[in-house]
Amino acid sequence: MTAATLTAERPGTRPAAAVAMPAAARLAPSFNAGWLAAELRRVCPPSDDWRSLVLRAPGGRALPGIPADGPHGDWTDTPWLERLPHTRYILKAVPAPVVSARFLCRAPGSGAVGRIEAAQGPYWGTARLHVPVETNAQTLLLLDGEVHRWNPGDLWFGDFTRTHQVRNQGSEHSVHLALDVLLTEPLARLFPVAWRDWFRAGDVLVNRIPRPVGRAALEAPPRAFELPSAFLLREHPDPLDGYAPTQRAVLAPEPAAGRMVLRLESGRTLPLVHVGGEEYRFAGRSEERTLQTRGEGARAEILLRARAGRLERQRTVPLRTP
Repeated sequence: MTAATLTAERPGTRPAAAVAMPAAARLAPSFNAGWLAAELRRVCPPSDDWRSLVLRAPGGRALPGIPADGPHGDWTDTPWLERLPHTRYILKAVPAPVVSARFLCRAPGSGAVGRIEAAQGPYWGTARLHVPVETNAQTLLLLDGEVHRWNPGDLWFGDFTRTHQVRNQGSEHSVHLALDVLLTEPLARLFPVAWRDWFRAGDVLVNRIPRPVGRAALEAPPRAFELPSAFLLREHPDPLDGYAPTQRAVLAPEPAAGRMVLRLESGRTLPLVHVGGEEYRFAGRSEERTLQTRGEGARAEILLRARAGRLERQRTVPLRTP
């Protein structure tokens, strides 16, 4: 990749007194679990026939050759959510972009093998939230070796990058509303007071609130650059590798939709979300990967950023009119 520069920096420092936070935290709001259960039973009663009822999902397929957790198109509501007004209210009440929502159903006597969620959690700029809808005293979540029993209607954060499993040893189905959201400052304020210093200075990635795309960007012509293919992959050891294969990408405005998109050689179009200062993240993804335009004319360039926790790496690439 020619005429590119690469830098790495760590904004701020991790406090020496920082300690590992608990595996779960109850957040400030609570919701009416009775309303949730009643509307779910009207639409799709809990049964052994389903384990997951998807309410919000990616609007496009994953890119060829890229795992399912690669960048998707817009995350949109499924027809199920249109029939669940109180559930829609909860999604709107969470002060963070909700990129995935589903009801999880566990039948009596069921249990899951212990597992972890890769590239998910505050270190990656995301959080998984749960609202128990229907449960019983014999249903438990084993999280990092600790037993949790959450009451219906309460809102909980769980660090599912730690080993976890669910067991329903009762006689009734257990149902949770599970949300994958982007970690934001308004969401962090719902956590217990003890978590505040950790969010402020710990090894976490906090996303900015999306902002409208400026008129100048929407009126600019499409511009092309060489994109490292690894930049699209999560957990890649070197997403900005200048020696790895690249592909031609075009940053283009879509004025009618008020957004920018990234068009790839494969024909795939990835919607972008503006986070301020002409910097964009992928729709449905955190700020672990962003693109920022700088300069004009022959000096125009795009700044690629790869983040994890408080670590940030950068690479600049020339922008050219196709």
